[in-house]
Amino acid sequence: MIAGIRSFVDTEPVDVTILVFNTHPTKGDVACSDRLRAALQGRCDIRTVTADDGVRAMWSEMRACDIGLHMRMHGGIFAYLTGVPFTLVPYHRKCADFLTEIGQPMGRRLPVRPDDPYEVHKVLSGLLTSTERPLLDLTEFAHRARLNFTQAPWARPVA
Repeated sequence: MIAGIRSFVDTEPVDVTILVFNTHPTKGDVACSDRLRAALQGRCDIRTVTADDGVRAMWSEMRACDIGLHMRMHGGIFAYLTGVPFTLVPYHRKCADFLTEIGQPMGRRLPVRPDDPYEVHKVLSGLLTSTERPLLDLTEFAHRARLNFTQAPWARPVA
């Protein structure tokens, strides 16, 4: 993954913002974010924004991005809601289900284990050039989200 990102950064004039959604000391993403930062050091400008900076800061930084590669589902959701072209590593079935539900184009999808740096680079490049967007309209997405609280079996009164 890091090799693919580094290859992309070496060929495109980009700055990188590392958004750390999970700062838990043992289960979080600080260590892997630090590895990415170290691998990109000197190749581009790098900023790090964490969940400790607050939801508004994370939202604002996401909106300022041109594209995104996300390792956490929350990153993919933020990108989708802000209209930022993104790819999400489908590390869990919930991620793959989310990508399917929103109609994420296949050219924006990475494998569960993105081991090929070229594939990562190719997907990132495609995010910059493709006009494809997820098929699901945000209004419909919001409507479906509300149904989780009104139509789910656990949300309805038991007769």
